[in-house]
Amino acid sequence: MEVLGFDAGNSIFMTLKELVDNATDACINTNGAKICVEINDCYGYEITVSDNGCGLDPSSIESIGILFSSVKANSHSLGRFGLGLKSVNCTHKQILQCSKLISFITKIAASSGISFKLALDNEYQPYVYNVTETSVCDWSTVISVFINSNIDISVVLNSILGYSKMLSFLHPVISYSIQHAGHIYVYHMTQKSHLERVSALISDIIVISQIDTTGDCGSDTNSVDGINVTAGLFSERVECRYGNCVIFTSVNGMPLLSKYAKPCSIYCGCSKFIEKGGHEFGISPSRNCPKLPFKFENGLENVASITNVKLPEDGKWANLFMIVDVKISDPKYGDLAKTHIKNGEVKERVYISCVEAMTQLKSQVGVYELESLSNYKTRIGLFYSKQLALNIVSILNHSTDDFRERVFAYLRCKGINYNNIKRLETLIEKKINEQFGLSSN
Repeated sequence: MEVLGFDAGNSIFMTLKELVDNATDACINTNGAKICVEINDCYGYEITVSDNGCGLDPSSIESIGILFSSVKANSHSLGRFGLGLKSVNCTHKQILQCSKLISFITKIAASSGISFKLALDNEYQPYVYNVTETSVCDWSTVISVFINSNIDISVVLNSILGYSKMLSFLHPVISYSIQHAGHIYVYHMTQKSHLERVSALISDIIVISQIDTTGDCGSDTNSVDGINVTAGLFSERVECRYGNCVIFTSVNGMPLLSKYAKPCSIYCGCSKFIEKGGHEFGISPSRNCPKLPFKFENGLENVASITNVKLPEDGKWANLFMIVDVKISDPKYGDLAKTHIKNGEVKERVYISCVEAMTQLKSQVGVYELESLSNYKTRIGLFYSKQLALNIVSILNHSTDDFRERVFAYLRCKGINYNNIKRLETLIEKKINEQFGLSSN
């Protein structure tokens, strides 16, 4: 069972993630919302996702299984592929071999509902059958998927535990529970305000990123001139006396991971979460950074956004989020499994790479010679040097005089004599354009 280039374990997780996302959509406006994931071992794995949300729209049942169709009574934007059935059109051989196929129970009235099953015809088109009336008690929607696979289910379990924990930060009104082999894991946030949940998410981000690691592929910590940089599996965190900076780097919204990590949509979740910010929550999103003034021949573009999370009492930034999302338009890069960072390629130390980029990358290949996604260290270094170095000016503008002087002192010790912020901006852009043969705008 494979979806879009992922192996069997990752495909199961992505299908399960879509089921949980759509259940979350159905529960957003429900009081006392609950979502339960059950994983049962029985000559394979039967995965059941239940929620007490709005249920399915009976008039749309026939379109279930069709890619991108929405069959929820009240549609939202978190689940993108219609009840996790994106995989139905991608895994028809596996589905046809499963005796239990995919079964549904959904509420259509106060205590009554219908049950039905989904299968594929000879042309691999989805169709609904065995529609019967049934009673519905605790749950509004129950979806069961039987998977005949010999994968290590603990890998899927760890991934969905981390993802459910993140969702609990984003949706504190919903209680998430995962059941497997007699163990029950429950995530339900006690923090209610947006700012409290942002703070909790920041403090927990490194913990979540350590899920499913082995060997020496855990976090990598460096300390330079009083600035601590911790590189997790899909984020970097920079700490100094003035605040924290959390960086997410992703390809088409999927984070760049080490080879030991499993796909996780924390980038997408955190991005939406941060974008919800408003002044009443003490969060001030900055403008989106401009795209690079050029495109790679293979269709790559770089998009970054900066969000300042401010403390209401003094108005100074406490935490800075940078989101760097590499957009890949070439269809041949749809195999996201190949976007994992190779073993030993620890990501650039984020903040330091911003200010060192001009001197670090002189010996690297030119931008138009990068024809594949294999050389991540060079490519990420290029992205940071071009995009983040240009944006360091806006960071410095929101900091104290003492902090700015520390940055300039660090640059001077590297042999780069910048006198003021404006000169810093000009020299950074000029230097990078010279290094990679780009014309100045």
